[in-house]
Amino acid sequence: MHTPTLMYNGAEDPDRWRPYPLARVMFRVPQVGDLLGWRYGGWRVDEATQVARHDLHADDQETLDRVAAGVPPERRESVRRTWTPWNIVIRHEHGPLIKKPGERFQTLHTGATTAHFTVKSTSRSFDVLTEPFPVCSCHGHIWPCQEMDLGDLVERRGLELDKVVAGHADGICYACCEPISTRQKYVTFPEPSFLLPGFTSPVFHAGRAACWSEAEDYERKYRLAADLDAPRFASCPGVRFIHEGRGLSGSDRLECTAGLFCTGHHGPSGYRHESACYHKIHLASNMDGAYPRPSRDCGYRNDDHGIGCLAADLSHGGTSLSPVAADVIWAQNQKRGWRT
Repeated sequence: MHTPTLMYNGAEDPDRWRPYPLARVMFRVPQVGDLLGWRYGGWRVDEATQVARHDLHADDQETLDRVAAGVPPERRESVRRTWTPWNIVIRHEHGPLIKKPGERFQTLHTGATTAHFTVKSTSRSFDVLTEPFPVCSCHGHIWPCQEMDLGDLVERRGLELDKVVAGHADGICYACCEPISTRQKYVTFPEPSFLLPGFTSPVFHAGRAACWSEAEDYERKYRLAADLDAPRFASCPGVRFIHEGRGLSGSDRLECTAGLFCTGHHGPSGYRHESACYHKIHLASNMDGAYPRPSRDCGYRNDDHGIGCLAADLSHGGTSLSPVAADVIWAQNQKRGWRT
């Protein structure tokens, strides 16, 4: 059965819509004359001018000074021009005109509607329509149109509801909708279901990585969101490392960055929060390359590949977030939409 993807669907939030794959994506400031696809409409770029230095916001000026200070003097002016924000004026030309509450667009004497933006030249991508472009048969709007996205959203939500109902049947794993035999381990939760009022908590296979993944997501997204101090049954705040040093065996090889706060609930062997002691799991791009690492050096080294136990690497990264590294990684992935 085909399940509609909602990655670029703007039925709930029009800013998520993209005329994919009809447009070419530009990672630069659009030029005058470009036709941008935005909120199901076509918008012509009428003006694109850099913000004058004396009009810069204090935060933008601080960013420019910090970036320029990190390059040789002869390149500073060029870098400042690259990082200086732009004022963009776009004019509505085709398709629906969608405004969000509180937004103010300008109406010209010709009746045309314009929108004004200040954008950073290095931090935004734009969908530039190639003309002529395909349109829908129902309204003549840029494809995919609102009507199509709304239909996909309704179909997706209906399939999700069917799965929720089927997953709450007795003896059924919520994740895979397959029976849980008496010999299989499982995980469940003490509270009533957060997904289907009036039903008991869903049950998940504990020995299957994909099922455990959904159990962990359920616990973090619903149980811990409702009560951060709730006892955990399918997650741990830390990342479990497997030491590869010689002479170690069994439990001596395992170490969780949560330390005394480790719950022991890391899922089946090989799960996503279980990592070799030399593998870096970067927590965020804005944390100077911070990554969790074990506290004890097992002595593992591989000079051919330039890797070794991360506990011995004191030159990069940070460990301040290691006790809650798994929580941080999960939250990051949610923001990126990896679990959508």
